[in-house]
Amino acid sequence: MYYSKEEYDKLREKANSVNLVDFLRFKGVELVTKGHEFCTKEHDSLSISYDKNCWRQYSQLDARSGKVLSGDPIAYLQRFMHYTFMEAAKELIDFGYGSYELSQSGQEPKQNYQQLKIESVKPKDPVKLPEQEKGSWKQLFGYLCGNRCLDKDVVQECIKKKMLYLSSGHHNAVFVTYDDKGIPRYATQRGTLSDKSFKCDCGTESDKSYGWLIRGSPKSDIVHVFESPIDALSCATFEKMHGRDWHKNSKLSLGGLWDGALERFLKGNPQIKRISFCTDADGPGKKAAEQYMKKYAARGYKVSRFEPTAGKDINDMLKHEKAPVQRQPSAQMR
Repeated sequence: MYYSKEEYDKLREKANSVNLVDFLRFKGVELVTKGHEFCTKEHDSLSISYDKNCWRQYSQLDARSGKVLSGDPIAYLQRFMHYTFMEAAKELIDFGYGSYELSQSGQEPKQNYQQLKIESVKPKDPVKLPEQEKGSWKQLFGYLCGNRCLDKDVVQECIKKKMLYLSSGHHNAVFVTYDDKGIPRYATQRGTLSDKSFKCDCGTESDKSYGWLIRGSPKSDIVHVFESPIDALSCATFEKMHGRDWHKNSKLSLGGLWDGALERFLKGNPQIKRISFCTDADGPGKKAAEQYMKKYAARGYKVSRFEPTAGKDINDMLKHEKAPVQRQPSAQMR
């Protein structure tokens, strides 16, 4: 799709009007107060200004000017989150405005930016997966089935389908998504040590538009949408616990709060008519659910919101229900 310079400038201006600090908080990025500004745990030399809506990285110099490297919100997403210009602009605009049409004439727009084809972006290289642990995977089962209270049969089936394994060395749980040709396109890791919290995607090749998916029956018209693979597995566990067929309905992890994985899934599954948003019951999760319910309802989908009866997410609710005292009935996943 060709855009004129005027259209690009309009797109850049609209995206950069969105506050970067608010966007990062919405994405779950942990910001650290630094005087009147912010930095991240990963980059303590980074300074993000809420008022000026810009950033500076004092440890790096601009190759052209020789000054401290700095930029606008779009440049931040490109540098630190590995987005293309178009991906960054779409993310910021969707967060700040819900949707954006390049044509402001009041006539039918030539291009609805919110519906740009994900497939138009050149595919990244296959994900370089961490090496698998060749010994016992007891630590994986101990973490997922013990600490996280997931059903062993559900976990074993995901392992059999090569969607899940234990890495060697650090012994992380690795969740993998493949494309239609069997090429790994997305992988994310979770630490299995109960006293430490660790999570990260596997390299810059990981494409979040390939969400981690427990695929349901092609006859099912609903998809449950979660922030993480463990939440999707928790839903499957609940269904099995209460005598329902956990293979029936699809469960999709976004790997955060960006809905790129949902866009790709819906494009490939036209039978889906209903979307249940099961994002976390915290500020960013609730805001995302509210925004996406409006967005997809406008497209004709029947949308609903699921919130846990205990804790901030469905895994907290699962652990609470499996606790030996004061169990509460679970909410129904319809």
